[in-house]
Amino acid sequence: ISLAKTTLLEEKMSANMFDMKLGFQATESGLVEGEQWILAQTAEPTPTIGCGQPCVFPLAPAVYPEDQTSGWWTANTALYTGALNLITSNPRYYIEYYRFVPDSPAIGQGVPAGVHYYRVSARGTGGSNLSLSILQSTVARRY
Repeated sequence: ISLAKTTLLEEKMSANMFDMKLGFQATESGLVEGEQWILAQTAEPTPTIGCGQPCVFPLAPAVYPEDQTSGWWTANTALYTGALNLITSNPRYYIEYYRFVPDSPAIGQGVPAGVHYYRVSARGTGGSNLSLSILQSTVARRY
């Protein structure tokens, strides 16, 4: 009986670990798609609230992606467009304009050269909705 209980517990732990890794990899796929979208833009996207997806939102300091409900993620984020197997739903991602850093502190006429930074957040699940992962990355882009 002890051997059967131990085996059952190990099977549950193994299934949970598989589900967790599956969710993490799905979330990472959504994160990469958001990063690639930013890098593919030929002109600086204008941060907009309520835009079609994918798009860039202005930085919202009071919005913490990890605290948002699944309804918020559905309404405000872009859906991963690739095909993934064994997961309950495709991951979603959210892009925010973070800041512009000029190459030089010199003040003059015109728009200075510099780097635009974006924060990409992604949320995904594994084989069940109980396995939830949220990842963030920062993307630097020159236009």
